[in-house]
Amino acid sequence: MSLPRCQICGRRKHLRKDRTIAHHFVYGDRCDGAGYPPIEESDARLVQLAADLSAAYARVAAEIRALEDRRANYIAPALIARRRALAARSLKIGDRLRRHQRWAERYVRKFDKDMMELGYVWADKPPPYLISRYIEERGWTPPAFR
Repeated sequence: MSLPRCQICGRRKHLRKDRTIAHHFVYGDRCDGAGYPPIEESDARLVQLAADLSAAYARVAAEIRALEDRRANYIAPALIARRRALAARSLKIGDRLRRHQRWAERYVRKFDKDMMELGYVWADKPPPYLISRYIEERGWTPPAFR
């Protein structure tokens, strides 16, 4: 069995005794997924972080917009850099969240395609909580999950 993946950065990491991802760094900063369960068990931290980053970006963008509307003579470059950094991070985490939420759909597509072409499937099955969400949304169980 392979190592579980971090919810935020997607890296495979060892678990602590309490079944959370071990401390690790991404691009020099501590990863926000350290100390939380792996993506195979829950995606709550990923959803929470995406919402927090979107809210932080909206606050900073509104502050800059207010300064521009008042025709302020000076807008701190650090504020503009923060907006840029939050926008980039928010987009990256949002893309990761959307891709994660479509994992079950991608698996079903790959299952159908590979079974037609090769007669067997070689892919990581999505976690049970995503499969149950997929079945609840669609109302039926595809052959890939049986």
